[in-house]
Amino acid sequence: MGLRVAILWSELSGYADACFRALAAHPGCDGLFLSHFRADPMAPFDASAFAWLEQRAFYDELMASGTLIRTVEAFRPDVVLVTSWHIRGYRAALRALAGKAVRVLCMDNQWLGTPKQRLGVAVSRWHVRPLYDRVFLPGERQAIFARRLGFPQSAIRYGLYACDPARFAPPPGTPPGEGFVFVGRLIPEKGVDVLGAAYRAYRAAATDPWPLTVYGSGPLKDMLAGIEGVTLAGFVQPDALPAALHRAGAFVLPSLFEPWAVAIHEAAAAGLPLIVTAVCGASVHLVQDGLNGAVVGAGDVDGLARAFGRIAGLTPEARAGAGAMSLALAQQYTPARWAETVLAMPS
Repeated sequence: MGLRVAILWSELSGYADACFRALAAHPGCDGLFLSHFRADPMAPFDASAFAWLEQRAFYDELMASGTLIRTVEAFRPDVVLVTSWHIRGYRAALRALAGKAVRVLCMDNQWLGTPKQRLGVAVSRWHVRPLYDRVFLPGERQAIFARRLGFPQSAIRYGLYACDPARFAPPPGTPPGEGFVFVGRLIPEKGVDVLGAAYRAYRAAATDPWPLTVYGSGPLKDMLAGIEGVTLAGFVQPDALPAALHRAGAFVLPSLFEPWAVAIHEAAAAGLPLIVTAVCGASVHLVQDGLNGAVVGAGDVDGLARAFGRIAGLTPEARAGAGAMSLALAQQYTPARWAETVLAMPS
């Protein structure tokens, strides 16, 4: 007899779809229910991609009808995955499921020591720990925070985020491309101003500069508009993202704040050299500076410009080697591993 899993989520994404499908297809899963938020206007993921999942509902509709707790209880889950700890309706459902299911906090926050985080640690014994039996994290930076919240190592599970490496893998024989690619919302946290300034500096110094293609939407779009060599390609749906990455020569993510960044995993799985900032949680696990890319300081325009020049200046053979290492590192996280981890939560 398999386990029944309820997922109480926020916004949907392509990588979440890959993980949920792997879980539903696993012989150890006897049923899957999903509650989720509506799409973020700045990342308009097509929720119809989840039409395959019969037991699915919008969070706001469940709350408006007062049926969230009854719906989840009627599903009779063995495991409940819950995004974050602050969503009122989900917290109420967790209280109702105490002793009936293994309740799992899915958390991507790095420990930064902010006043808000210190307050969370102070109230965790009343506000967080009573509602959760396990914590599911992307990597070690998040585990530091989880331990401070009172989760013992035995309750910590890794691998919360995973794209589908098989879907992003470049076709055999694909030669290294030329050109930088950025994928993300065009908001201050993504370092859009830094990206524009660094690319201008790189382009001014290079004799044969690579172009930069930007996939995403958001309020800072105009900050990149009109820069020579920059193409604003808009939001890209998950089905079209692998091909977009395969056309590039290197991936760049100059974020000023980034708990994890699945986009780094997607680019690694596409076999690209990676240029990222040290604040990205995924940089610890997926980028080896000097081997498969470059790690620069957040907000460092000159450092990012130098990284552009360094990667673009590699020989095709060196870029192919960097891409091969990215491919290898990407195999740390897969939807299959994600599903196995979820189904092992009760143990």
